[in-house]
Amino acid sequence: MKKPKLKRLSLLAWYLRSVPRQYFGLMSWLYLNGSKFVNGLLKDIECGTTACAIGWAGHVPEFRKFGFKLLDNGLIVPSYKGTRGWEAVEKFFGLTSAEALHLFSMYHYSKGNGTLPFEVANRIDKFVADHRIFSV
Repeated sequence: MKKPKLKRLSLLAWYLRSVPRQYFGLMSWLYLNGSKFVNGLLKDIECGTTACAIGWAGHVPEFRKFGFKLLDNGLIVPSYKGTRGWEAVEKFFGLTSAEALHLFSMYHYSKGNGTLPFEVANRIDKFVADHRIFSV
């Protein structure tokens, strides 16, 4: 059984609350729409550029320090210790596949791609709170 990394999840929830809604979408890790992607970070964000919670996680300095980043191989994907995509998300946050999808996949939110960053943050906060209660 995996043990979720609750501090990392809490930091992501906090960070997501600062993401402007017009730059958030659960459709893809990161959709550039003319913005520049340099050294794993967005630069000069253009209108229409969106990233999901994990796309924004790649911009959290503490996460980058631990090796979580976004890679551009023609398609921008999360990467962590030799893993990519959902496997990287699961490994970095200590989640099962089902938990990662529940927290971060647009198919697990009633609003789908229209889900707002604070709604994902709220779900993460509830997940963290539930796991703190059961880990005592």
